[in-house]
Order: sequence, then C-alpha cells, then structure tokens
Amino acid sequence: MIEVNSGVTFDLTDCKTTGKVTHGEDRRGKQTTGRAVDIGYGSYSTTATFNLWGGSITGNFCNDSAGGVAITSGTFNMYGGTITGNTAGLKKQKRLRRRGGVFVDMRGTFNLYRGEISENTAVFQGGGGVYVYNTGKFTMHDGLITRNTVTLLGESTYSNSTDYGGGGVLNKGTFIMEKGTISDNTVVPFADNGTQGGGGVFNTGTFTMENGTLTGNKALNYKDRTDGLGDADACGNGGGLYNASGATAKIENGIIKDNISSARSNGLDGEGAGIFTKGTLYIGTTSSSVVEIHDNEAKLGSDTLSGGGGVCVRSNNVKLIGQVKIYDNTSTIDNSTNKNKEDNLYLGSGYKFSAANLKLSGECIGITTKDYPYSKIQITNDNANDGFFFSDKDGLEIVSDSGYLYVREAQYKATIHLGEGMKVSVNKYGGKLSADGKTLTFESDEYPIFRDSAGWRPLPPERATRTR
Repeated sequence: MIEVNSGVTFDLTDCKTTGKVTHGEDRRGKQTTGRAVDIGYGSYSTTATFNLWGGSITGNFCNDSAGGVAITSGTFNMYGGTITGNTAGLKKQKRLRRRGGVFVDMRGTFNLYRGEISENTAVFQGGGGVYVYNTGKFTMHDGLITRNTVTLLGESTYSNSTDYGGGGVLNKGTFIMEKGTISDNTVVPFADNGTQGGGGVFNTGTFTMENGTLTGNKALNYKDRTDGLGDADACGNGGGLYNASGATAKIENGIIKDNISSARSNGLDGEGAGIFTKGTLYIGTTSSSVVEIHDNEAKLGSDTLSGGGGVCVRSNNVKLIGQVKIYDNTSTIDNSTNKNKEDNLYLGSGYKFSAANLKLSGECIGITTKDYPYSKIQITNDNANDGFFFSDKDGLEIVSDSGYLYVREAQYKATIHLGEGMKVSVNKYGGKLSADGKTLTFESDEYPIFRDSAGWRPLPPERATRTR
C-alpha cells in the first residue's frame, strides 16, 4: 500500500502507461489484500496530496472501505491513468462500509480531470466506482466513471450501514460534475421496498451536474442476482440517478439517456429510468440551461402501470427551468402488444412540479399521471405554458386553468348539419351550443356523463364515441 501522510505530496507518473499499483503475493503465492492508496489516514490535517498522472491502480481487494483509493484527509488529483478492477468487501459486517474504486471521507477531496474509474466492485452500501461520505467532496472536471458494479447485501441493520446503491457513484457529501461521462454502471438490489437503485448515481447529499452525460446505467432487479440472496421482489429505481428524500440534485446542463430501471416481479416500482426523485430536484437552473432526457426505459410488468421512463416524481420539490426536453422515454412490458409505451415525466398521486420559467418552442415534455383524470388533475404549482407539454396517453391533454396546469380528457368539436325541421337539445350535463344558420356546434366540457353506483361521472373513453 502507498500511504501519503500530512504535509506530503506524492506524484505517480507512468511514461510507458503499463505500470500498475497492485498487491503482490505472499510466500504461498496468494495475493495479499488491502487497498492500494491511503491518503491522510488518522490525520485531521488536509495537507496530504496524491497526483496520479498515468498508470493503473488495479486488482486490489479490501474488506473495508475502497479497494483502490481511500482519501481520509487530503486531496487526490487524477490527471490521467485508471483506477480499475478493485474490489471492496464480499460479506456484510458491522461498521464496515464497502466501496469499490474510490472512497472520499469527510475531510477528503478528489479531483478527476482526466482518466477512468472503471470495473470496480462493491457490496453492502454501494458506490461501485466512487463513494463520497458526508462532508467529502468529489469534482469531476472531465473523465469517465464506467462499468462499475454494486451487488447489495441487505437492508439497514446498523445506523451506519444502510444499503443504498449507486453502481457508479454513491454520494452522501458533495459531487460536482462539470463535464465527463458516467456510463454503463450497474446496481443489483437486495430489498423490495423501492429504496435501492441508482445505476449511475445514488444521491443522499448534494449532486450538481453542470454538464456531461449519464448514459447506459442500469438499476436491475432480483432476477439479475447470481448469488441466490435478496428478496424475490427486489427492484431497482433510478437507472441514471436516484435522488433520495432530503437530498438535492441540480441538473444545470447535460444529457441523460439510455438508462434502465427494473420493477419487482409483480411489475410495481422500477421507476424513474432516467431520474427517480423523492428529494429536491432542479432540471435546469437558469433560462440558458439545456437539458435533454430521452430514450430511457422503465422495465415494468403490466400494461396498466407507468413509472416514468424519463423522470419519476415523488416529491413536491421539483422545478423545471430553461430549455428542458423530456421525450421518447418508455415503459416497456414483456409479452405485451404495447411493449414501448410512452412514459416521460411521471407524477405519483398528489405530486406537482414547477415549470413557469421554461424557455421552449413547442411541445417538448411528455406527462403521465398515476391517476386517470376523470375530470382533471393538477400537475403544476405555478402557471406554466401548456404549449410546452403533451400527454403521453391518447385522449388526454394538458391545459392551463386558474393559474395552474392540469391534465384532463381531451375536448373535441362536433359539427351537426340540420335537415329541415330537425332540432338539437342539450341537457344540463352538456357543454356549449351555438347556432349559425342551420349549423349547430356542440363543444363538450368533458366526456358524456353517466351514472353508476358511485354517482354521476364522465363516461370513460372506451365507452364514449366521438368524432375528432
């Protein structure tokens, strides 16, 4: 192990790009264990510095913390090279937090300028590539965090041992993504309560994406486990980003695409293939922000379910600002005639978002609500432009009314040409009737009314016949 203590600066340069930092073998020919690099261990000083210019930190195993690099107190600057193929922990033990490639502790700072953190493996809490703890800070100026894996081993047992996820990144501190790519990372959940996931990023702290790409990340489910452990209904929310309750995520600019979330065996959960949020979420932060969320896939298990292929909103602290486009995201159902159902921004029952500061041209954001709008359902807590939105479901529309946006059943216009002596009447549940010579126009406020055991309500679209 390379240990850098307080007041020391260590530079690792590999001009041939073939050098490795890895543990050797003991006298019996068995590889020894332990992390590769430890910075500022046991010190409150933050003056220890490690600069990686090239080479590879690879093939290390540690049963506690990171297999590759742990920054307890100090700074790690990565200007090139790779941190790859490291493993942290194969079993769950009290007070041990397993992170695969990099662990940034409370007094630690990691700056990724170039290079790659890849193919690292973690169990227990998560953070296959990177784990940022509490007041730790990770800044991704550029570079790549890719193909890292987390296989979770349980639910919360101890106060400091809750399983989360984050195949690429588990952030409990501050993570700033200025540029770069977080891609093709995977989390395999253990629990069935919908609290695990985050194929790319699981955030319980502050995550800021100033630019860059989240793509190809996967939050899987029980059928993807190979160890026979876990709940048979284990599910993965948040393929690209899982933003937990109490956390804050700001997507200032960037692209979130081609991520996957996976439902439990009964088709429930598995929500938010692009983003799943229970916390505070900004998609765009200024009028000049440009964010696109597209081609993400929520793998569900029923034609009747939706879950936000693009974004799943389970919080009232969600704001859309600037040039935000959420489109071509789907909920996919195996063995269905509707395998790729459009499912862009999904609102759980009772949740709303803010969108008055959008700067768009045309319909750019698809909307799905959990509940069917037999009359209408409020979807915003401000008066956004209804021309920026479209309904993911046929027969519904987005309208502005009394300072808010609503989703409701679409209104249609029917024109009736009257013959000699014919009359048209409208009962008290009808809409508006106007006359122009022998042409009468009826514009319905909603679908025709019928009465059942629940009382008077609009006729469902499958029972209503109208000409558009």
